[in-house]
Amino acid sequence: MKSEIAILITLNKILKEEFTTQEAEEVRTLLAKHELDKILNKTIELIRNTLKDSDLHIKAFGFIQINHIAASLLIEVNETLRKLDKHKTIDKFSLESNVGRLCSSILSKVIEKQEETEQIKIVNSLLITLNDVCKYKEYNLEELLSFLRIKSQAAKNVAGRKSENVVLPSSKESRNTPGYKWNGKKEESFEKFISKLVELKICEESERFKLLFKKPNKNLAISLNNSKPDYVLQFLCCVKECGLISCFGNKNQGFYQVLQTHVKNFDDVFLKFKTPREAMDRVKKLKNYNDNKNKFDKTLKEINH
Repeated sequence: MKSEIAILITLNKILKEEFTTQEAEEVRTLLAKHELDKILNKTIELIRNTLKDSDLHIKAFGFIQINHIAASLLIEVNETLRKLDKHKTIDKFSLESNVGRLCSSILSKVIEKQEETEQIKIVNSLLITLNDVCKYKEYNLEELLSFLRIKSQAAKNVAGRKSENVVLPSSKESRNTPGYKWNGKKEESFEKFISKLVELKICEESERFKLLFKKPNKNLAISLNNSKPDYVLQFLCCVKECGLISCFGNKNQGFYQVLQTHVKNFDDVFLKFKTPREAMDRVKKLKNYNDNKNKFDKTLKEINH
């Protein structure tokens, strides 16, 4: 099984899963421009070799060892981004966002097929290694965890042991922080939409959710209904399809990437470490999808009339 996972992990496959065809080509071009495609391909090759030898790793260590690979990738990517930051190039944010998505996807593919006890060991060991690398290289640990979309109690515990050498997140406004734009016919329809979030038990933090439409410049840490993640995803799917909301910010950030940026535990609780496309395909196959879709579509139609 693990050797089969190794075969499935390729950069081209991940690009197709994470982006539209046009976006994937743009990202591929951007990666090649800064030679990060070579780094990612080498990383994937090393991971595939590790997965093929997984039995040896588990026998020796109790879990698959990818710490050294992740540390090398982190240093390579960060040095590239630092050079871009020094020259004030506009490519920096796009690379940060897209390489983060790719790395997160690679990581999830490695972890999700392991036994639960192995998953915990892999993540904990990985976090300890990355924490040490951040101290040594003076990287920002909290931004790294966000970059890789590692959201777990283990991540919080490691992040809590910050060194003085770890730079705190910047408070400077980022014009590229993604958000939403309301496309409803009338201004009052927006307030109706927000009230429906509470009524339908999608989100109780209505005022915080509103900030998504006010050009956010930082992570809003919004809480959605964690107790009904599939129900919430079905609603969000209907919202996306009805066209009431569009996105702004980095052009490669889509509807669900806004939520990945601003919603607590969106990747693990709601997407279950799948790509947005995979997660939506899954919830659409559930028995209650058609009934919920009819209810949501009717509500959204009424809002916009």
